[in-house]
Amino acid sequence: MTDNERHFLELKLRVWLRKLKREKAGFAGHRTPNDWSCELTDTAKKYLCDVVYSGQGGYVLASEESRLFTELQQAVTQAKVKEKLHQALFVDMDFEMVRDLAYGLRGQVETIMVEYKSHVKKGNEHGTKDFNTTGKNGKDPLGDTCIGKTRIQ
Repeated sequence: MTDNERHFLELKLRVWLRKLKREKAGFAGHRTPNDWSCELTDTAKKYLCDVVYSGQGGYVLASEESRLFTELQQAVTQAKVKEKLHQALFVDMDFEMVRDLAYGLRGQVETIMVEYKSHVKKGNEHGTKDFNTTGKNGKDPLGDTCIGKTRIQ
């Protein structure tokens, strides 16, 4: 996602939160709360995924790929994360809380990725060829198969 697309999502999320605040205050009520919550939650999830996973590319050992995905999935889908997102969206209706949550998760994901990327460097030093560049002439047969292009939902 480009910077402009991310900025658009931020603006869209801010608008949804402002509308929800107005509706709760009783100024406008032409939509049902279920419509608001579904659209607001979907927009927030798109924003979180973009902030957390964009730019997280890199190569990992093929033998550790499933462990990496499991660890990333656990970090992002914790019950605490869902509670904080619900608190930010429907109780406090504050975009800054959503942003703080997204960048906090990004820090956790970066820590996990750095750990797994360091295993590739150690494997290279020891002559291990158990990583994603095993095609002809040392080229990746599938193109650029970096983790940053994989969305985990």
